[in-house]
Amino acid sequence: MGYYIKVALCILFCCVFVQANSLVDSLFGYWNMNGNFQDSSGNNRHATMSGSVTTTSTGVREGMSASFSGSSYLSLGNIWAGGNTDLTMSCWFKTNQVGLGTGANLGYGTIGIGNTGTRGHFYARVVGPGVSGNTGGGLDTYYDGNPHVNIGADNASVDRWWGSSNIVSANTWYHMTSSYDSQTREVKIYINGVWDRTVALSQNLALGTDIRIGGDHYNDNFMQGMIDDVAIWTKVLSTQEVSSLYLYDGNPNAVPEPSSFLLFLLPVCFLISRAKKR
Repeated sequence: MGYYIKVALCILFCCVFVQANSLVDSLFGYWNMNGNFQDSSGNNRHATMSGSVTTTSTGVREGMSASFSGSSYLSLGNIWAGGNTDLTMSCWFKTNQVGLGTGANLGYGTIGIGNTGTRGHFYARVVGPGVSGNTGGGLDTYYDGNPHVNIGADNASVDRWWGSSNIVSANTWYHMTSSYDSQTREVKIYINGVWDRTVALSQNLALGTDIRIGGDHYNDNFMQGMIDDVAIWTKVLSTQEVSSLYLYDGNPNAVPEPSSFLLFLLPVCFLISRAKKR
């Protein structure tokens, strides 16, 4: 019986490590901002500047990050598939301030996918304390006079904006992840690797194809601060995957690959158990 227990443990050990690199599956692009705006996923989806964007030696843990002045962004062009598709997007951000008013500029954009204007997009921004609740205009009750991470989406005939339950502060790094499930229409928000909110849309997304970093598609919500380790997937990340992503500083390529030795471990354990049984 002891041999079967050992084999079972080998199976469990192998399964854990074989699944450890699932963050590279369906990875659309990854931009680590280490001195340039190149795509480090291997998909060659490189970003270009619209306005002045620089890199700074102040990264999340090590390396560099992208610095935005509040009037520029990085453009990836019209490369998203569009329509009603699964997606997850994540990044680290640190704003210089959060004291925004209620004028045209309602927040600091981090990532945006979709069309320019008020329809067909999915985006994340940091909204300041000057924005208060206005559910009739698309805002929800988490616009309570405090700064939050904001997820916006085209929901029916109104652009809906959902704030995180977590309150954010200026000059502090946060890791944001948001996903959209095309089957359930659920939008999920994670802050620092922990689930924050789930909201269901009333109809499917009809996304455009343009992608921006450091701004969304209203053309007036640009990041004033720093962004690091931006990643986009064409799938919905699980809660466990989001937690792993945060653990490895937002870098999907940093999660350990399964060892070839471990892949051979399962059949070896089986053969050993058979030999001992005889």
